[in-house]
Amino acid sequence: MKSIQDHYRKVNESRAAADELVAGLPALTLSAEKLSRMIINGPHGRRRSGEGQDFWQFRPYEAGEEAQQIDWRQSAKRQSPHIRQSEQQTSDAMYFWLDRSRGMSYRSDREIRSKEEYGLLLILSLAILLDRGEEDYTLISGELSLSHGQLHLDHFARALVERRKSSYALNKNATKRTTGHVLMVSDFLMNEEHLEDLVEEFSSIGRRGIFLHLADPAEITLPFEGRIKFSHYQDEDTVTIEKVSEVREAYQSRFKSHCKNIQKLAQKIGWTYLFADTSEPAVDILAELMHQVGGR
Repeated sequence: MKSIQDHYRKVNESRAAADELVAGLPALTLSAEKLSRMIINGPHGRRRSGEGQDFWQFRPYEAGEEAQQIDWRQSAKRQSPHIRQSEQQTSDAMYFWLDRSRGMSYRSDREIRSKEEYGLLLILSLAILLDRGEEDYTLISGELSLSHGQLHLDHFARALVERRKSSYALNKNATKRTTGHVLMVSDFLMNEEHLEDLVEEFSSIGRRGIFLHLADPAEITLPFEGRIKFSHYQDEDTVTIEKVSEVREAYQSRFKSHCKNIQKLAQKIGWTYLFADTSEPAVDILAELMHQVGGR
C-alpha cells in the first residue's frame, strides 16, 4: 500500500510542478524577451552563392552567364570578366531537447533558478532570436511543426513548458532538413549507456549538435557543512554523510571527472560541449549558443 501511495504522491508532485511552469509562462516569456534583446541578432550567412546581400567572393565569368552579373570595376582590375557573388541567406533548422527528469528541478537557493527553469529560459530566448532571423525551429520530440513566426513561437513556448517528462522519440519533422543543429540541455546525471544511446539516436539524423551541461552551484562545490542527508530524485535511496567537509575534495574531483566524460562524448561525435552554472547570468551562455549556431 505504501509503495502505491508513494507512486501517486510523486505523480501529483510532478503534475503540480508542471502546472506551476505552465502558469509561469507569461513571466518566462517576458524574461526570455528581455534576455534576447541583450543579444545582437542578424540573418545567418551561409557560405554558398545565393541571393544574400553580404559579399562572398569574386569569380571568373563563365560563358553563357548573364552579362549584368559582371562586376566591371573588378574585371578591369583583374583584366578579365569577373562576377561578384554574395552569400546565400538561408535557414538551418534548430532542434531543442530539454531534460525533464526530476533532478532538473533542483536548486540550492531560492534566489537562483532551478536547472529546468534556467534551461527553459535559454531555450525560449534562443528560439526568439532564431525567430527574428526567420529560422525554423522545433522540439526534437513531440509533434510541433518545424517553422517560425509569432504563432509558431507561441505554440513552441507552450509545448516547451508543458513537457511533463523527458521524451526521447524523434519528432517526425526532424528528418525534413539536411542541415541544422540539435541542442541538448541537461545535467547529464543519467545512466551512461542510456545517454550514449540517446545521443546516438539524436545524432543519427546527421546534424551538428551542442551539449549544454547545466549544474547548480552546490552540485559543483558541495558547500554544505556538518551532517547532511542526501536523497536521490529517482528513488527512495538516501545517503547520510556525517561530515561533508571530509568528502568535499573527493566529490569535487568526481564532479570534474563527470564533466570531462560528457565533454569526451561530445568530442567523439563531433558536437560542441558548453557548461553553465545556474547562478551565473544567462546572457553570456546565450551569446555563446548564438555563436555556435552561426548567429552574429
